[in-house]
Amino acid sequence: AARAVRGEDFPEGAEQSLITDFAYGGELTVAPGQPILFNNVDAVPHTVSAGSYEDPSFDLFDSGLLDPGSNFTLTLDEPGTYGLFCTLHADMNATVTVTGE
Repeated sequence: AARAVRGEDFPEGAEQSLITDFAYGGELTVAPGQPILFNNVDAVPHTVSAGSYEDPSFDLFDSGLLDPGSNFTLTLDEPGTYGLFCTLHADMNATVTVTGE
């Protein structure tokens, strides 16, 4: 079962991705404009950065350093598939799919 780390400021209608055990968790498929709230519940800092470790796209989105307990909200308006990764941990990566709705 997913752990709920949703405070009063959790964006209405948002998906959640818990960053734990050096991985991005949760359903990373959203509608255009639907936010994803990344919660770093790991014991170490991470980032949520566009692209890949080998080919970053920081101009698209970049959370900067997320210390344990920090959050980052990502909202993408254009349908498509977006890679994301952690700049500190080369093996941490995921894909966000924005549906064509």
